Amino acid sequence: MTSIKCPQCGFVTLRTNTKCKRCGAGLNAAAAPRPVNGSGRAKILLICAAAAGAVLVIAALGWAILAKLATFGEPDSSPLTLAALLNAEGRLKSPANVRILSELHDQFTKSDFDQKRFLQNYPEVSVLEQLGLVSVENFKVIKADKFCYRYDFDYSRENPSFSPLMGEDRYNERHPRLVNPNGPYEECTDLWDYSVNVRLVDPDTIDQAHLRASLQYSNTSISPPIEPWSIHDQYVFRSPSNNGRMDMVTVPIGSFEVVEVSDVLPDSAKDTCTVGFKYRFNPNALGEVFDRAIQRSDPAAIRKMIDQRDFDDRVRPLEQTNDGTGLASGYAALVKAEGRWRVVQIYFDNSTATKYTFHLS
Repeated sequence: MTSIKCPQCGFVTLRTNTKCKRCGAGLNAAAAPRPVNGSGRAKILLICAAAAGAVLVIAALGWAILAKLATFGEPDSSPLTLAALLNAEGRLKSPANVRILSELHDQFTKSDFDQKRFLQNYPEVSVLEQLGLVSVENFKVIKADKFCYRYDFDYSRENPSFSPLMGEDRYNERHPRLVNPNGPYEECTDLWDYSVNVRLVDPDTIDQAHLRASLQYSNTSISPPIEPWSIHDQYVFRSPSNNGRMDMVTVPIGSFEVVEVSDVLPDSAKDTCTVGFKYRFNPNALGEVFDRAIQRSDPAAIRKMIDQRDFDDRVRPLEQTNDGTGLASGYAALVKAEGRWRVVQIYFDNSTATKYTFHLS
């Protein structure tokens, strides 16, 4: 090269020159750094400050993520793992059951009751029979031994309901009776034994398509059960011996399944948390009837069973769903022991507060 560039001002001159002709700087000296003006220095400081801030933010987020993973564990706190944990817990794993009448025996003072009248207090049997889910068999009416007892009158008192104008007879006696094995009077009542069996149909023989069609038009395809007599009338016709009895059978109608796990909220105690979830009811053939009654309140006789206090409390929140999904909400308390989560308690609660707390809407 025959030319050289001044390291101070950038002027190009011959290599044989020892000094720059523009600024006089020595051309053989090491290149000196160019001075930085005030605005450039400020820009460098701003860039450095921004970079340092970004590092701090990333570090803080990293510590937060590590803290959460240390608290809840990974991967045992993933939604899929928690859902599997909840589904394996007894309160969700156990099937939904109902109690169905299987045998009924009773005594009455009348002999002309038919099968429907005898089963008047069990309207669900009539509905299930019409749907082909149970069969009613062996209805019998048999003359029983008379019921007799001896008595006397308490002449020191008068029946408050006695009416002299109506004349004195069995139902309008002036003085109350006193049961007395050695009494001078005897009364005998004719009795008849009634009995019937209710048998569940084998689920494998149920025509599911026909059942769903019948349920779809249940308001026209299912005749309503017979209207029961008043309690007074039933008391009049019931046997004084009170020899009636009934047997019930417990049968499954379906299962429950957690389909969504939402927010995991840490509790105040160490290694404890609460998790929200959504669940659904998976009915079997018999459960199809109860599922419809849950969602649409018919057949009315089945819905009446569901509304009873002793019915499965996991079903009740499903009645409150109105979004068309058929899903209800709940939450579970968890504790971590030996590195694994364990379910302490499950609550089935479809309230607005639960949905809001765990973002289940």
